[in-house]
Amino acid sequence: MVLQKGKWIDHLWFSNEPSMSLHTVYRQAQLSKQYWWLKKVPFYTKHIDLKQSETELWEQLEKTTKYEINRATKRDLIQIEPETDWGLIIDYHQEFAAARNLSPLSLNHLKTYGDHLQVTKAYSPAYEQITGINILLLDKNLKRARGLFTSSLVEDNMETKKRRMIGRANRLHIYSNFLLAKEAGFEIFDLGGYALNTNDKTMMGINKFKDCFGGELIEESHYYPIWIYWLKQLLGRPI
Repeated sequence: MVLQKGKWIDHLWFSNEPSMSLHTVYRQAQLSKQYWWLKKVPFYTKHIDLKQSETELWEQLEKTTKYEINRATKRDLIQIEPETDWGLIIDYHQEFAAARNLSPLSLNHLKTYGDHLQVTKAYSPAYEQITGINILLLDKNLKRARGLFTSSLVEDNMETKKRRMIGRANRLHIYSNFLLAKEAGFEIFDLGGYALNTNDKTMMGINKFKDCFGGELIEESHYYPIWIYWLKQLLGRPI
């Protein structure tokens, strides 16, 4: 489990035993029960089984994805590296979030995850730019790595050639994260959510991107203390 410690509300990730706390949200709980003090909300995601060999991980990729990863590696020369500069990480994500109308990140928020975060970046030597940054949530006890925040390069009026290169780099980046997590001893890579039965075109596109890596669709549960759930409903906040 991973405890994300907040000022008023804590978030406990991947739990299998909720307590009577009225100030703890359980995220992606390994449970299916109903509890009178908690509101259960289904959550879907895709799991990549890292216990497979590298050959098996590669073979479950879609054909086009294999081609794009090979091209990103051999022709674009994309480099996947760790990143530890939190100022750079946050600034990069803010540009992406502003362009996509997403919530910004703050250092204080990232600190609530303690030492359970790892960050990787993809870098293009040809353009001398970072093409993407991935922030991963790590549960070393459960041997589970989860994609938490993802951002990629955004520019006004980006040329088609560069936009396609970034798409290839993004696929290499995610696949490289699988291999890095596997090498570190993790057994599950969680792609960080899947919008089941959505009609939203943006979410459908994200689902399609995640599908290209294979994996298994999994149902888990978020559990909210009743008062938090209804407060979010009242304020129109996402669950």
